[in-house]
Parts: sequence; C-alpha cells; structure tokens
Amino acid sequence: MRRSAAIVSLLMLLVWSLATLLVTLLPGRAIGPEVPNVVAKLGHLVLFGGWALLAGTSIAALRGIQRLNLRLLWVAAVGFGAAIELAQELLPYGREGSLLDVLINAVGVSAACLVLNSLRRRCSKRGARSSTDGGAVVEPELEAEAGSSRLQTSR
Repeated sequence: MRRSAAIVSLLMLLVWSLATLLVTLLPGRAIGPEVPNVVAKLGHLVLFGGWALLAGTSIAALRGIQRLNLRLLWVAAVGFGAAIELAQELLPYGREGSLLDVLINAVGVSAACLVLNSLRRRCSKRGARSSTDGGAVVEPELEAEAGSSRLQTSR
C-alpha cells in the first residue's frame, strides 16, 4: 500500500513539475492572454506551494512523515523557484525574472511546509496514543514469548 502511494505521489510531482516548467519558461504569448498581475502572483503562490506539498507528501510516502526534513524541502522548493526566475531572466524571448516572484514562491512554500508540519504532528500524536492506550494488535503467542523473554532477562 505504501509503495503504491509513493508511486502515485511521485507521478503527481513529476506532472506538477513539468507543468510548472512549461507555464513559467514558455514565452508568455505561447501560454495565452496576459493575466492581471494579482492573478499571476496568486499563480506563483499556488504553483510553488503545491509543488512543495507534493514533494513533501512524496518524501513522506517513501520514508515516513517523521523523517521528512522540512528545512531541506523549503530550501529545495524555494531554490527551484529561484532557478526558474533566473532562467526567465536569461532566456532571450521576453520573460523577466523577478525577486518579488521569488518571495511569493517562498510564501507558498512556507504555507505548504506549515501544512506538512501540522500533518506530521497529528501523525506523531496518533502514533503515541495508539502505543500507550493498547491500540496495537499483538498476536497472543508473540505476546507470551515477549513476556517470558522479559522475565528471563530481568533475573
């Protein structure tokens, strides 16, 4: 189950990454009519916040939510956005890189990291509750063996 969730999550991340690259690096006129600046900035927020959320869930599906390094994810996602802005500045067909866009990307990424941190805390609390309230299912034979080995080691 976990492996299939990881595969689906990684495929979604790949599609989102390709869509992000297409939308941000193609000439503006190739995408469609120019949108108002506020809509473009909201697009940055959603695009890079969504990318960070998908990257985080992909890592969590592969390694577990508790092993998700949110600082590293934040640096990678903001770096991805900054690299795109730099590429826009260097491309010869009229796109312009913007420091404001990098900052808005960082706000979207930060929001995604807050959501992932909240999920991690909920999973951590749920795991602690199930281990302290007897929520784990243990086979009787294994429980008896574990009990007898504890008695032998405490003597």
